[in-house]
This record gives sequence, structure tokens and C-alpha cells, in this order.
Amino acid sequence: MKVQAPLLGLLLAFSALVSPASGQAGGPYQTVTFCQLAANPSAYGGKRIKVRGIYRFVLEMNDLEQPECCPGKNLEKIAVIINGNPMFPDPNSQRLARKLWSSPDGVALTIFDGTLNGRVLEVERIERVDHLARPRDREHDPSWVPRGCASTGNSTAPVKPTASLEHPFSEAPE
Repeated sequence: MKVQAPLLGLLLAFSALVSPASGQAGGPYQTVTFCQLAANPSAYGGKRIKVRGIYRFVLEMNDLEQPECCPGKNLEKIAVIINGNPMFPDPNSQRLARKLWSSPDGVALTIFDGTLNGRVLEVERIERVDHLARPRDREHDPSWVPRGCASTGNSTAPVKPTASLEHPFSEAPE
């Protein structure tokens, strides 16, 4: 029994390091909207944040864009860097990453948890993917990607998430 107790302690310590809750080790993620983040990125610099946005990826380009039109102006994108070694410590992020990158390009409505450095979001966890599509160009974006967001205040209806946290992936028909 004396040998098993240290082994059990070691296993518990290791499981705390690789569990999904380990994303909280540096403190909880602050939920912010894309509009808040893009309008004032310096307010969130170095902070652990949770943000929902349109993730657009093609080869070397990875950007987060507004999931609905932000009031008053068309805001700049936020660059995305996906962190993790191995890819992600939690199985849900691993599964969602494999689904996202099953093709070299795409557009997805996602929720990322990470740290903002300048205008770059360093993603530590993929919390959810509500929609995923592989349009050949922006003109063929699916209906859940906002269009016509401009300084004139044009707006589209906000996108409602279709997946719950328990079932974090649902593909929308293209």
C-alpha cells in the first residue's frame, strides 16, 4: 500500500495538469464580445479571454472576424495563433481542431479561450465550434457569416449558437 499512495498522488497531480480545467490555472477566462475586443484591444492585453467570432483560415492566414456587425464601424480582424504542445491538453479541443483542419481552409463560428497579445489571440483552448463551412471565396460564405458591416451602421441579425456545450459541434448546411 505504501507504494500505491505516492503513485496515486503522482497520477492525481498529472491529471490536474492535463485536465480541461487546467485552462483555468492562470485564472478564469474573462468573456468579451468580439466588438469589445476589436474596439479596444489594449484593454484586454495579456488577459485570459473567451471570445466568440468567425474564424477564417487559409494556409498561413488565421483571423478572427466579427460574428455580427459591430455598432458604428467595421472593425479590424484579430490574428489567431493556436497554442498547445501537444496540440491541446483536453480531448474536446483536440477533436474540434481535427474537425477544423480536416481541410486546409475554411470558415467557422467558434468560441476560443486564450490570451490577447497586441492584436493576436493566442488560443489555448477551442471551447466550441457552432458552424463550419468550406466556401471557395468570400462571395460564397454561408448565411451565418455577416455581410455588409460598414461604418454606415448596416447590420445583420446576430447569429444564434446552435450547439450546446455538451454537443459542441454541429455542421450547418452550406
